[in-house]
Amino acid sequence: MVWVKPIRSIIQIRWFSSTLRTRQSAEIPTDRIRNIGIIAHIDAGKTTITERMLYYAGYTQRIGNVDEGSTVTDYLPAERSRGITITSACIPLFWKNHRINLIDTPGHVDFTMEVERSVRILDSAVVLLDGVAGVEAQTETVWRQANRQKIPRLIMVNKMDREGASFPRALAAVENRLKGWGTPVVIQWPVFAETATGIKFRGVMDLVDMEVLDFTANETGSVVKRLKVHSLDQFRQVCGGSGGLLEGIEEERVVSLWTKIEEARVGMVEKLAALDDQVVEAFLEEADGSHLAVKPEVLKPALRRLTGDGKIVPVLCGSAFKNTGVQPVLDAVVQYLPSPAERPAPVATLPNGETTSVNSTDKNFCGLAFKIIHDEKRGAMVFVRVYSGSLEPRTVLFNSTQHISERATKILQMYADDYEEIPRVTSGNIACLVGLTETKTGDTLLIASQHGLTSAPKKVAANASPALIKPPATALTLETIHLPPPVFVRSVEPVSSADSRKLESALTALVREDPSLVVTTDPDSGQTLLGGMGELHLEIASERLLDTHKCAAQMGKVSISYRETVPADVGPLEYVFDYDKEIFGKHSKVSVRVLVEGMEINEDWIDVTEGPVNVVDLESQLEVKDIFPVPLLMVPAKNGKLIPTAPSGYPSIKEIKDAVKDGINGALSRGPILGFPVVNVKVTVLEVKLFKPELTSLAAVRAATGRCMRDLMRGVPIGGGPIKNAPSRLLEPIMDLSVTVPEKYVGNVTKDLTGTRRGNVVSLGTENGDSSAGGSYESHLISATVPLGSMLGYSTTLRGMTAGTGLFSMKLLGYGRMSADREEAVVKEMKGF
Repeated sequence: MVWVKPIRSIIQIRWFSSTLRTRQSAEIPTDRIRNIGIIAHIDAGKTTITERMLYYAGYTQRIGNVDEGSTVTDYLPAERSRGITITSACIPLFWKNHRINLIDTPGHVDFTMEVERSVRILDSAVVLLDGVAGVEAQTETVWRQANRQKIPRLIMVNKMDREGASFPRALAAVENRLKGWGTPVVIQWPVFAETATGIKFRGVMDLVDMEVLDFTANETGSVVKRLKVHSLDQFRQVCGGSGGLLEGIEEERVVSLWTKIEEARVGMVEKLAALDDQVVEAFLEEADGSHLAVKPEVLKPALRRLTGDGKIVPVLCGSAFKNTGVQPVLDAVVQYLPSPAERPAPVATLPNGETTSVNSTDKNFCGLAFKIIHDEKRGAMVFVRVYSGSLEPRTVLFNSTQHISERATKILQMYADDYEEIPRVTSGNIACLVGLTETKTGDTLLIASQHGLTSAPKKVAANASPALIKPPATALTLETIHLPPPVFVRSVEPVSSADSRKLESALTALVREDPSLVVTTDPDSGQTLLGGMGELHLEIASERLLDTHKCAAQMGKVSISYRETVPADVGPLEYVFDYDKEIFGKHSKVSVRVLVEGMEINEDWIDVTEGPVNVVDLESQLEVKDIFPVPLLMVPAKNGKLIPTAPSGYPSIKEIKDAVKDGINGALSRGPILGFPVVNVKVTVLEVKLFKPELTSLAAVRAATGRCMRDLMRGVPIGGGPIKNAPSRLLEPIMDLSVTVPEKYVGNVTKDLTGTRRGNVVSLGTENGDSSAGGSYESHLISATVPLGSMLGYSTTLRGMTAGTGLFSMKLLGYGRMSADREEAVVKEMKGF
């Protein structure tokens, strides 16, 4: 059956034979499932290799091209026009009786959230490197993301056909820069041949099976010739002659290439033997000490064991664009990467705080919502990774993260922007659920009836929040997905007053799709602010408001998301606030005393990438007995001990402490200078005094604590009076910048960074640390720390300084102090006075 689907101006033909469609939809045993992601720096070839995988697996009838905008996984208009991946796309493939759930991820640093949530639910990954550039800045970022989730991975050195590609140099970069997971083990070696136009990449030598892989039988590379080679004579005979991979190459080069292949085979066997006893036994007993004689039947199981254990990282090579070396990557995914059943069971938390594991063999359903997309017809579509059990349509789910219930009306198998309705999804797989209106990224989903909950969600009024449900003792919650803090902000306003409600709805849907976008409201100006990871991120968000959500909005200029703090050198600040007010006829009275002090930092910046660095101490100084004007009640517990309890008529001690903490956190969420979050402070509650029960309310406790904090950080002296020497200070984002430029532009770039942009150059050297590299492709890597405020429009400036040859990437390190003059200028610019 041939199905022709027009995608805007592109005609994309996708072929689904009835056999293939049935096999992809059929339930596959968990041990034959592979959940993998393609992760890499931007322009390493992730989408290109994905297109080849789709073609070789029989998913498509033609190979899509990024430059033509005809790829399957890059289906958004912004992706096709820019030639980059913006949102991760999931497609299931069927390869050698295995189901591969493949996720193509973005490489641009602005969309690192897409990588983060994809890596969170993957069982393994394929890391792509550019054969010329080697390990680049974002490669290290995605590597660390994979390290945090402890997922096994393969490395493919791509683009080996490009001038200046060097497999040994890329390997050296891997060993030097990709740390924290396994030893790289080369299992393929590139085969080059000299032609009239220069040295060309022609094929791959499989070091495990000792076979030369020839992809030149047709233009698409779909036919792979495997030629057994165990000696120099065989190598010369197989690859030489008319039509051979090494046709016309000099004997000296043939010998040199074979010598490198032998050395690589010896190195592979040695590394495996150092980690696996079975390889040692086979090497000594069956191969008689010959590295070339160790059989693939011994090496392949060892590679699988060691890769799954994270002790090694197999390294392959090829050129996806030239259709060379892609099928071996699929083979390696099946042979060496683990199934969901072989991965450590994820840890979940029960309502009582205890932890438990979620095994793939458990009968009860447990899934993690990791991605949400908006469909014009179906609304929100929630991507779920299933860790245990199975799910069928029309099932009521309990969201154990939010404590609400929802019904999944349909289950879809996604094929990028296409879909197929399926009767159920089983453990280890990825599917898309329709009908969940409240579920967010990182939420844990369970089947309500399996935990003794109602069979149907409670009906609530339109636009009202769903009814909260008390979680049963068995309701487990998986670890959620870490959200990076936004570093850029733009104002967003409706074109007309009639568009206000539509914009609010569109922003809600946009943030639900991409939780790294943050919507806030400036209480002074009333402006709606949209925060994101970078200029491109916010630009794409504004385009999606119009293209996807059909909402015209005016976007303000890009501004920086700062932070505020109380520096450690200011010293401890103590303040008492007496709250005594009558609101709506209710008189409330409470007194709060807090101590605020800045915490010391070891670096020039405060690392807040894992969340706000604040400490709130409610226990060490606060005497519970002094909160109430009357003695506490002592109530016996089950174990016989007496527990202090609030006197009659007052809120409980826990409720009071929670109210105090809420007041503190509310004040810390909006600093006194420009309203940015306050970080790196320690707050100690010294005293809370309540009065008569009729004068006590939790709202008053929250308000008193918040006002006490705000006055203290603003510098209001006790007893009133003018503000002098306000203790709070602004912090600006400090970025880790990597700039790659040809040697002749290094001076101009470093001068610009250290001068105009107030940066500090950390290191300067040849890319990947290879000082022996030469030729026109040689590039230098400048590493620097630079304030983000100096980097607006840097891409244009860098292109001008380097004649379009310079590349840069940056990531957030933390927040650092700025000079008094700079702080004054920022405050004046943002306040307007």
